[in-house]
Amino acid sequence: MHVNGEWTTFKVKGVAILKNAITHILTHRLAIFGICIAIFYQFLFIICWQTGFGSIPNNTSHLKVAIINEDTEIGPALTNALAKQLPFRTKVEHSLPQAREKLERRTIQMIVRVPENFTQRVGNLQDKAQIDFFVNESNPLLIGNTVTQTAATVTAKIDQQFATHALERIMGKPNIPQGQIQKLVHQASQRVIPDVHKIHQEENMGNLMAPFMLGLAGFIAAMILQLNLFNASRMIGDVANKWQKFAVRNGINVVIAIICSFIASELLVLFQVPMVKGFFAIWGFQFLVMLAFIALTQIFVILFGLYGLFFNITILIIQTMLAGGSIPRVALPDFYYHLGKVMPMKYSVDGSFDLLLGGTTVSKDILALIIITIICIGICVLLTAIVIKDEKKDKPVQYANNEEEITDVLPPFHDGDQGDGSDSFSGSEGHTDDHGTKEE
Repeated sequence: MHVNGEWTTFKVKGVAILKNAITHILTHRLAIFGICIAIFYQFLFIICWQTGFGSIPNNTSHLKVAIINEDTEIGPALTNALAKQLPFRTKVEHSLPQAREKLERRTIQMIVRVPENFTQRVGNLQDKAQIDFFVNESNPLLIGNTVTQTAATVTAKIDQQFATHALERIMGKPNIPQGQIQKLVHQASQRVIPDVHKIHQEENMGNLMAPFMLGLAGFIAAMILQLNLFNASRMIGDVANKWQKFAVRNGINVVIAIICSFIASELLVLFQVPMVKGFFAIWGFQFLVMLAFIALTQIFVILFGLYGLFFNITILIIQTMLAGGSIPRVALPDFYYHLGKVMPMKYSVDGSFDLLLGGTTVSKDILALIIITIICIGICVLLTAIVIKDEKKDKPVQYANNEEEITDVLPPFHDGDQGDGSDSFSGSEGHTDDHGTKEE
């Protein structure tokens, strides 16, 4: 009976402690914040995915294609037919070098050229006529797959039209020996074929995704770094004023940006990712990218402290869709397309494509990253002046020696806790020794 009574008392106390712990945890502001984040991001991620990526199959018609005609006979009519049959936004160009420059800059996604000898070759049953397609594979994977498949489909339709016309002419001729009909029909088919020219050809999917993954890793690193540096600067109390702390944090930021960008570049070398512009070019560019990410994420940490994580993760999720690393930005709805122009990851991905896989110049991306960094640092300075207050001189410094100091440095476990020492972990009151000094 005595054992059963003790067991019952133990269970009652255990349940009470458990209920107390649940109440304290669920009513603590950090737990509430975490629960709200978990629920909110379910909505945010799925809504962004469906409204952005969900429109991709239909919005591939936003891809831009340049058509060049060099044939003076059938060419004009064929150019009009291509403009109607291609499921993209088409524009007639007159210069292949100019069109290729636009393809290099990714302002267009494909070039279709009707060569000057097309009429001659398509009229010869002994020959095959080609339509040239130029594709830049220094692009999101979806672009290369889409335009290549379209090239084959459209060429097959054009070939069918010419084959039908040729067969009508064959059947219209009298006295054709039966043995030659089958041979002529075979020659009339598959006379127009696609000739796909791939610029910056790349088959490795890991290399194609490298620009996006560099941006993703850099932003996450910047986000976590700013949160912890800011909290660390708050923990040291009045050791330094707010401007000294700001200067130290950003000095550390520059050093970490150099280190992280170097590590990222070395890993690209280790995994044999191509670097058409060289190691130092990608290192320097990634350093600028890290500075832009750091400056942006620092704004919300200064403004909201720990809760700035909510805004930074939100920006991260939105940027993964708008950056153009996995899908072409031109295929996004207009709202997302224009929103991406103010996000640093867009310029990070564009510049990385040019530096790693090939392109024209990264000068515009570098300029955009510098402007974003300057603006964000300016906002951080302004917020530091307005929002941040210097620590009081009597506030304990970084290392707490007892529970009373801990409650001054860290938030209490529960809003109702007063930090009076009544819930001490030692479970005992302090006592006074022979020298009159109180010990814990």
